[in-house]
Formats: sequence, structure tokens, C-alpha cells
Amino acid sequence: MNYFAYATDLNKKQMAERCPGAKAVSHAVLPNYKMVFTGWTRQHHGAVATIKYVRGDRTRGAIYEVSDECVRRLDKLEGAGDISE
Repeated sequence: MNYFAYATDLNKKQMAERCPGAKAVSHAVLPNYKMVFTGWTRQHHGAVATIKYVRGDRTRGAIYEVSDECVRRLDKLEGAGDISE
């Protein structure tokens, strides 16, 4: 499946560690979304990057080809619910 990466997931070394076997496919731009920093996490010792709808804005990122297992792993690492099912 395709995965839109942004923020720290654009770090190739980090993605290789988090998601072995992930393949970078292309650069990408997500229209009408803005990357923002919200909340605070002890794990990262700082704010957490997320995206929110903002008409006319855009978020730059990359498309990776990943497995379902990788998506579950990324969800767990990011503290997200399992939205891959």
C-alpha cells in the first residue's frame, strides 16, 4: 500500500529502521493540508507533528510503498489507533 510520509518520516534512515522493506516511490504534495505541531509527548520530548485541513495550504512529503505490517508498526510508534484495518 502507499503511505504518505511527512515530518520525521522523511528521514530515510529513520524509515529504514521503523519500516524495513519500505520503498520510496516519489516526492508528493498533499494539497489543502498544513503540517502543524500539537500536544507534547514524553517519548519525543516535544511537540508532535500532524496535519490539519487548511484550504489553500499544502504539505510536502513522500510516497513510500509499505506493507500492512509496516503501517501497524508506524501507528504504534506514533501512538495512533490502528486505522489500517
